[in-house]
Amino acid sequence: MVSVNWVVKLKQLVCIALAGLTILPGHTIAGDTVTLLGAEVIKRDEIYIAQSSVNVRKSTSVKSRKVGHFKKGEKIHSAGVTKDGFWIVAVEAGKPIGFVYAKVLLAVLNGALDRDIVGQVDLFGNRRCNYKIHFSGKSAVEGQIFFMADYDVIVSCVKNKTKIVFPAQMFMAEAPNYTQNSSPVFQINLDVLDEFHAADDVFSTIMFFHPREREVRLGGVSYLNYGSSGKGKKKQGATTLIDALRESLILAINTWSERAWSDIYKNVQK
Repeated sequence: MVSVNWVVKLKQLVCIALAGLTILPGHTIAGDTVTLLGAEVIKRDEIYIAQSSVNVRKSTSVKSRKVGHFKKGEKIHSAGVTKDGFWIVAVEAGKPIGFVYAKVLLAVLNGALDRDIVGQVDLFGNRRCNYKIHFSGKSAVEGQIFFMADYDVIVSCVKNKTKIVFPAQMFMAEAPNYTQNSSPVFQINLDVLDEFHAADDVFSTIMFFHPREREVRLGGVSYLNYGSSGKGKKKQGATTLIDALRESLILAINTWSERAWSDIYKNVQK
């Protein structure tokens, strides 16, 4: 059995890809424009982490008066970002306090849930599945200032009166996997451990959450013979974290091939 150790290694690979990633300034950003502290900004209610000590400025210039300071690792709540992407509006106690240079910031998404996500979905092949996603905690990332959010998943499916129940694991890197046009994109994995299928290692399905574009997109699978059923969607609308996790799960199990389902049924029923 490869089990949890393989998942840990996969997380480590994801973390290596994320290391040093910042929100890249210099791209025009679309969205609703508001005026804050005398500057036109795109309204964004987001959270960042300072990757190094950084000053808060009165205006969008490094020569403007210093009005505050954040230490490395501190979280910064933002109310908006300038159209060129160079500055974010920092917020404290619900009020904007000044501008912070975006290049030294790391956008983060809080992966914690205060309740389980439960639901039901009908799949191809006359298969109906119920699911539950439970937040199990956060994993520290060695050498990094962000965390992995971990989730335990239970999937229960019925086909032709035959019922199976199997566990899975989800994790989401709270830092973006990459940026697209200066917008953060977060990776979500659904992993089925090797004892519940016939592949050699953990079977992973990868999704990407684009919060600013309000959708989740299917990335791919770790075992090609288990993917591309041709029946499922490649993307789904998602505004909140709950949306993103739920739609990621649905996208994943909808893309699994009949071979994947057949192997899962056989191994669960052993």
